[in-house]
Amino acid sequence: MSLNWESITQVAASKEITGSISRIYASAACTLNPTTFGKYKHGPNEGGSGVTHPTGESTTSIAIPAGCYLEGPIWKTKTSAHVTVVYHNGPLIIK
Repeated sequence: MSLNWESITQVAASKEITGSISRIYASAACTLNPTTFGKYKHGPNEGGSGVTHPTGESTTSIAIPAGCYLEGPIWKTKTSAHVTVVYHNGPLIIK
């Protein structure tokens, strides 16, 4: 079985993250809000820098129980008060 992500990044609490996110892991229960599902393309071989292909946005909080994953593709979300682990392809923009 092949992986559908290249990198893993630990993201601090209360951060907005943008990129080609495959999944998000919550070691402690956390909430994401808002979240936009879809693909984020990085370079010319993938259709251009920062090109997004959103498939839907959730303005309702998405709760991830402790020890669970939220599967993507996700291109933008904001974390709650807990650290999360983000599995992604290409660069991850954290604000």
